[in-house]
Amino acid sequence: MREPEPELPQNTTAGEDQPQRPPLTDREDKDPGSVSVGDIGEGSQVAIGESITQIGTQVVNVFKANLRPVIFMLFLVLTGIGAILFTLLRPEEQEPMHGLFNIAVAAFDERKDGRTSASAEGERIAILLAEELDRHLPDREFLVWGPMDREMRVSGIESDERFAQALKLSDEIRADVIIYGLIDESNSLTIEPEILIDLESFILGEELLGQELDGAYALGPEIFLPGDLDGPGSRGVLLERLTERATPVSHFAFGLDFYRVNEFEKALTNFHLAEEAAQDWEGPEGKGVIYLFLGAAEMNLGTETDEQARYETAHDWFDRTASEDETYARGYLGHGFTFLQEANQLLSAEEIVDSEIMSRLESAEEAFENGLSAPVKPPNSDVEAKARFGLGRVYFLSSLYGDEERFDDSRQEFNFVIDQFHDGNERLQELAARSYGWLGLLNYRQINDGQAIKAYQCALEYGRYESLRQAWTEKLDELCLENSCEAEPVEGMCDGLES
Repeated sequence: MREPEPELPQNTTAGEDQPQRPPLTDREDKDPGSVSVGDIGEGSQVAIGESITQIGTQVVNVFKANLRPVIFMLFLVLTGIGAILFTLLRPEEQEPMHGLFNIAVAAFDERKDGRTSASAEGERIAILLAEELDRHLPDREFLVWGPMDREMRVSGIESDERFAQALKLSDEIRADVIIYGLIDESNSLTIEPEILIDLESFILGEELLGQELDGAYALGPEIFLPGDLDGPGSRGVLLERLTERATPVSHFAFGLDFYRVNEFEKALTNFHLAEEAAQDWEGPEGKGVIYLFLGAAEMNLGTETDEQARYETAHDWFDRTASEDETYARGYLGHGFTFLQEANQLLSAEEIVDSEIMSRLESAEEAFENGLSAPVKPPNSDVEAKARFGLGRVYFLSSLYGDEERFDDSRQEFNFVIDQFHDGNERLQELAARSYGWLGLLNYRQINDGQAIKAYQCALEYGRYESLRQAWTEKLDELCLENSCEAEPVEGMCDGLES
């Protein structure tokens, strides 16, 4: 586009004569670069200055107008480059594990000077163990991850710290089992493997022995190597020791896989194989978890088959757990829930013998009390809540046999579990639901229909086990035929339910 001609100075017009330059000879003594007022005349000074300003403004405007498309294109290019770099450099979102049964081996931390830190040796050990497990387990059923598949680390100087991190990792990647641990290189190389069993989805009937047995366990005794990992013979010794761990853990994983789908006979077979493979382990560490699940499988088979011998065998395995460590709470809880299940079986028998039922209830009460007083309670295992839930059931059943004062004791124990859940312990959701269910039955027997209705509604609000939900629904429907019921629990009602 053609640039507009600049306006003429205000004191001149296009038709007027313009001031004439003086002859060149008159300017020879002047500095070629200097101009004086006298050269142009005083009246023209302002006009020329304004013209120069106007010309400069127009040139700048033209320059800006031509530069706008360039700036816009540059903005688009930079935006595109930024988007590409963000896509390439942002952390990739990790998919969770997707196997039928998922086992993750996290990098082992090094313990030194009262703290733990990441360790190249700990990562190598985890990779070797993951590879060894992967070699033992069929791909079609099991998915094994190690640090080579995803960055995974569990740290903490105390076992409860490590357990909390392992549990968080388990939830994040949807692992059923997490293997982790510590190494110590202060003298020789010492490896302390641990295993987390996350049985959140193992809801196995009334006794909750699936969820009761979740938590952290030692994975066999410590492994000692004569020198560092690269020392003469150390790698061979390590592989031998890891194979000793991988073999029973593989059988145990098979057992867990069957256990969680209620195939207890197959689970029992694999737990026995795991127990046999662990015979060479020096010391009791890690064997307790195998004994506990052997007892739990036998107890569940006793419930399925109504065979008293199964219950007796379950008690034998729980006794072995206690014989390994008398301070260990989980073995006592296994006894308690097994005695309760025996009492339930006797209550449903054609001929009810009161003395036998009371004998089982007294044994269950003693077992739960021993569990509460046992000094060793694994981190986040909720031993107290589970023992008090068991005691609530013992007191309720005892009240049916004339000791009506036990109703109040039972109510107190169930409310303890519910309060713990509402105080933020989400692990107790299922146990709290069942506590509401028992409170519903307790209030029903005391002809307190209003509180019974609210308790059953709250049980349905939190419960996930279908057969129990069906039983609670039937009881609630029966109560609602005789009383006015809300279809659903009022928001916040369960948090402050006076039961």
